[in-house]
Amino acid sequence: MTKVKAAEPVYIAAPAPETDPKLQLYVVYTDRQATTAALKTAAQLVRGLRARIVLLVAYVVPYPLPLENPDVPAEFTTGALSQLAGEHGGDVSVQLYLCRDREQTVCNELRAASLVVIGRRTHWWSNRTPPLARILKREGHDVILAAAMSNRALSI
Repeated sequence: MTKVKAAEPVYIAAPAPETDPKLQLYVVYTDRQATTAALKTAAQLVRGLRARIVLLVAYVVPYPLPLENPDVPAEFTTGALSQLAGEHGGDVSVQLYLCRDREQTVCNELRAASLVVIGRRTHWWSNRTPPLARILKREGHDVILAAAMSNRALSI
């Protein structure tokens, strides 16, 4: 087992003052389509609860590059994530971490026994639970999978 340097937050959006900082629902970024479905699900879950949605993004920087110098500038990534969070309204806070190991970073940054929503694309040939969801369940978190339907039509 290799030790990975703990990721430092690159960008953390300020929370809105009217929410209860103790009640947070985490959405883990997977890809844009799946994360959009996860944010919609999270918004439905926190409706009326004064809870904050935290979009947790663990951006993996390849080993040839220094951790502080990703292949895509952090400013571009934070802009795209802020736009994605803004499309869903409500109180969505974005936390971006540059890291080497996505799963370890997500596990390290979650509070104990957190409620986590993970978006995933559904396909007719696969109904497997994503590995990250299995890891988070094993760590004691509650995980909700939000299905993002694939736009591809089945051709026969």
